[in-house]
Amino acid sequence: MRGLLLNHYYSTDKSIRNALLLTVFVSLGLHLAQQSIALRAAAFVPFILMIQPAFEVLKHDAMSGWNKFVFTLPLRRSQLVRSHYIWLLLLLATGTLIAYGLFFGTTFFIDSPSADTFYNFSLRAIGIVLCMGALSYPLTFWWGTEKSDQITLMSVGFGLGMFFLVSMGLLLFVGADAPSYDRIFSISLVAVSLLVYLLSYGISVWIYKNKEG
Repeated sequence: MRGLLLNHYYSTDKSIRNALLLTVFVSLGLHLAQQSIALRAAAFVPFILMIQPAFEVLKHDAMSGWNKFVFTLPLRRSQLVRSHYIWLLLLLATGTLIAYGLFFGTTFFIDSPSADTFYNFSLRAIGIVLCMGALSYPLTFWWGTEKSDQITLMSVGFGLGMFFLVSMGLLLFVGADAPSYDRIFSISLVAVSLLVYLLSYGISVWIYKNKEG
C-alpha cells in the first residue's frame, strides 16, 4: 500500500506543489479580506484545490500505461482501489491542515468575522468533496478517463445534490429553528458523505475486479 501511495505522489508531485502554493495564496487573501463571504470561500478553497491531484492520478496512470501494467503485479485489485481512496483522504487531510492553519494563524493578527461560520463551511466542503470522490472513482473505473470531463461535472452535481438532500432531510425532521441547526447540518453532511464514500469503495472494488486487464 505504501508503494502505491508513493507512486500516486511521485506521479503528481508537481501538481501537488502547485495546488499547495495556490491554496495558500488564495486562502490567505480571502482571510485578510475580513468579509463573511470571503471567510466562507476560504473554508472551501483548500479542499477543492487540494483534491485535484487525486483525480489526476487516474489520468496519469492511463496515459503512462500504468493502469495496464499494474494488473501484472502481485497485488489484489481491492488494494489498488483502496490506494486511490486513501490518497484522496490524505489530500483532504492536507487541505484541512492548510485551512485551519491559515485560519488560526490569521486570527492572531486580525479578528475573524465568525469562527462558527468557518467551522461549518469547512465541514460542508469536506462533505461535498467526499461525495465528489464517491461518484468520480467508480465512474472512472467503469468508463475510463476518456470521459473525465463528464465525470467531473456529474461528480460536482452529485456533491451539491447530496448537500441539498441532507439539508432537506434535516429541515423535514428537525426544522431550521432547532438549536445549533447549522452545526448539526454540517456534521450530518460529513457523516452521510463518509457512508456514501465507503459504499462507493465497495462498488469500485466490484467494478475493478470485473475489469479486464
